[in-house]
Amino acid sequence: MPTTSIINVEAINNVKDTLQIKWSPRNPPILDFFVRTWRGDGHWLIFLLRSIDKYVPRTLYCDVVIMFSSAETAYFQ
Repeated sequence: MPTTSIINVEAINNVKDTLQIKWSPRNPPILDFFVRTWRGDGHWLIFLLRSIDKYVPRTLYCDVVIMFSSAETAYFQ
């Protein structure tokens, strides 16, 4: 099984059988959002993008990739 490493962390407030870590973003960020929508989901997608903008700091992700139906092209222009 592959293993992963955690960088930019510092152990804090260790409690029995629990490890809490202080986390800081990687540079560059390694997270992307992939969204697949269907015809008629344009309004939902707008709310999703506004939520990402409001609640997720830009330093935490690289890209937002959106797949949508060609029937929705006019909606997004």
